[in-house]
Amino acid sequence: MRMPESESQVQVGPPSVPATPRTPWTVAAFHRYRDGYAVAGFVNGVGWFVIVIGLCVLTFAGLIILAAMAGLSSKDSAAAIVSALGVPLAIAMAIWGGIFAVVGLAIRCLAQLTLATLDTAMHTSPFLDNEDRAAAMGLRAGQ
Repeated sequence: MRMPESESQVQVGPPSVPATPRTPWTVAAFHRYRDGYAVAGFVNGVGWFVIVIGLCVLTFAGLIILAAMAGLSSKDSAAAIVSALGVPLAIAMAIWGGIFAVVGLAIRCLAQLTLATLDTAMHTSPFLDNEDRAAAMGLRAGQ
């Protein structure tokens, strides 16, 4: 399949440098790596989201524990009962919040491994030049 002229010829470098012809393999490699970086960025975002959920659950568990401690020092029997029920709930929430935070960190680690793998693959790709690599990574001139 032949690439349309608009995609097969791309201007690279300053305007004085003639356009470097792009083969279909170069265009396909560029799109593959660009998509790979987009997926790795999405996975990284999911990891951050899971970490934030875990930290919110941990914070809420801490607030429940503080309220339960205040209830234990109270002379009211109803507050003592609520405190007795709140402590196990807070401990369970703290465990689940910690699990979420660790899982979110693991998800982010997988995203970073994916980025490192893509960086290595792009570095060794014979189909891409430095400008193509920078564009696929989402880098702009001067960054």
